[in-house]
Amino acid sequence: MKKQLVPLVLMLVLGTVVVLAQKTRQATPNDAARKGSADTVFTNGKIYTVNNTHPWAEAVAVKDGKLMEVGSAKDIAALVGQGTRVVDLGGAFAMPGFIDDHVHPAQPYLNEEGGALLFPESLNKEQIAEAVAAYLKRNPNVPYVIGEKWGLASFPNGRANRAWLDSLVADRPAVLRDETRHGAVVNTAMLKLAGITKDTPQPRNGFIEKDPRTGEPTGYLAETAQQAVFSKIPMYQDEVWERALARAMQRLTAWGVTAYTDASTNAPQFRVYRKMEREGRLRFHVSGSIAMNDWAKDRVVDPEPIVAMADEYRSPLFDPIGRKWWGDGTPLSETSLLVGEYVGGGHGGMSVDRADFDRMVVEARKGALVRVHAGGDGTGRAILDVVEQVRTLSPESTSQCQHIAHNFFLRDEDIPRFLRLNVVANFSPVIYYRSPEMSLLEQVVGAGNMKYFANVKKAIDRGVHVSIGSDWPTGVMDANPLRELR
Repeated sequence: MKKQLVPLVLMLVLGTVVVLAQKTRQATPNDAARKGSADTVFTNGKIYTVNNTHPWAEAVAVKDGKLMEVGSAKDIAALVGQGTRVVDLGGAFAMPGFIDDHVHPAQPYLNEEGGALLFPESLNKEQIAEAVAAYLKRNPNVPYVIGEKWGLASFPNGRANRAWLDSLVADRPAVLRDETRHGAVVNTAMLKLAGITKDTPQPRNGFIEKDPRTGEPTGYLAETAQQAVFSKIPMYQDEVWERALARAMQRLTAWGVTAYTDASTNAPQFRVYRKMEREGRLRFHVSGSIAMNDWAKDRVVDPEPIVAMADEYRSPLFDPIGRKWWGDGTPLSETSLLVGEYVGGGHGGMSVDRADFDRMVVEARKGALVRVHAGGDGTGRAILDVVEQVRTLSPESTSQCQHIAHNFFLRDEDIPRFLRLNVVANFSPVIYYRSPEMSLLEQVVGAGNMKYFANVKKAIDRGVHVSIGSDWPTGVMDANPLRELR
């Protein structure tokens, strides 16, 4: 027996989120003989079990990466053998680890590791100008400026324009994404590099804002319109993705996260996850989501090669079971489909069409976990219709959940369908907090639609499987689960 004293532990993550209730019972002297000795025993702690009947325990035994038993220190001692590592918590608090069910783990540090310009959304225009000037002073020879993330509330209708960006940098192409990362502003030089003119047609599932008088592009691009820009910028090397992921993982560990859904997984991330696992540095269970229609953030223009290699990269710690679609954009830019009308008229739209719906059905029937970003209640309803089709064609598929993310707006009448169709309703609570962005949202969508905003409690009360995802770094400062649950 190897004993280890941990007197200063404030929270010890025991593994991926598991309801310890299922393991809470008294161990007996025969347990060790029957099951063998534990690999690790955490003892002498205040262990929160997430079990309302037996919420606290003193010790837990772990074998082969799974929980064996939970109980008193005396009971769990029966599972200590010659090779068991015993961790004395010294009375410290411990609990199961959290799962972040929607996060973009490379994105918080990717651009920084790649040498891009980063600034918080709290900066005003003058402060952004100072940040751009300082960046150019430090990096006088960069061929273009990539940066983020400006706050929507700083600009009329939440849209910056090229005249403003030209005043900050005009001698080379520049693109700055907003805090949602669904929109960006580019300068005149970048418009020229991307070949965007007044004659450029609106892209499928995207938006190029044009001056109503002249027809010239204003510089504001939303959704897939960003493809024309980012396709001109070389992809970061795997080493950059690895450094970014490693930094994010360090933060996630500090917040008690032990498993997560990577909500947009591309080929570099596949390779990095494999490398880290082989080197013993991947300490998370990761559920990957192949980006099926994301042409801007991670530049997965063609998902087919990644889908084809999913089985090859599946491992004990990384499972690329997900297929991710951006079903719409954001209600702030009126690129989400709402059941009700926006204040300015119209219902918005979606980023998917019949071909996408058909592909979702195919992937779901093959056993993939379809994950769809849906900010608008109209989009969510359309995706529920897709799942309804899957369940009709393959009734046995009901045991495999599907997943709708964000659900900023969710109609009361659609909530029971989540439960009946076994669809997880994923929410991102920190985004819903009162903020300048939310004030702008009310102005855009109107009071009628706001009645269905952040409909989390009703979903829980109706028995829907609800999960929480930070969506870090989109619109949030971090992925701390305690902030999400507060």
